[in-house]
Amino acid sequence: MQKVGLDPAQIKYIVLSHGTRTDGSHGGRASYLQRMYHPRVMMSKETGTRTLPAQKPERPLAQRDVDIRHGDTLTLGDETLTFTTLFGHTPGTLEHLHPGEMAR
Repeated sequence: MQKVGLDPAQIKYIVLSHGTRTDGSHGGRASYLQRMYHPRVMMSKETGTRTLPAQKPERPLAQRDVDIRHGDTLTLGDETLTFTTLFGHTPGTLEHLHPGEMAR
């Protein structure tokens, strides 16, 4: 991030859209960012319930700070995202909608 001029210390939220119970690979480097920069990690309860038991010492997973439910919102500056649950390839898959997308 720093190579492209972004400051990871400015990250306030990480939204994990889905996860698997087998490997936790869908969390990427969220746990590293959470430990180093302390953003709030948001995911559906179902995602946390499925991924956190798959945690391994050599591959720690981000800890859920906020449960996202269908219809919850997150305001970033003057933009508000609305979350909806989807029938994805894992239970509790989330999608976020931008105001411009909802008007289409």
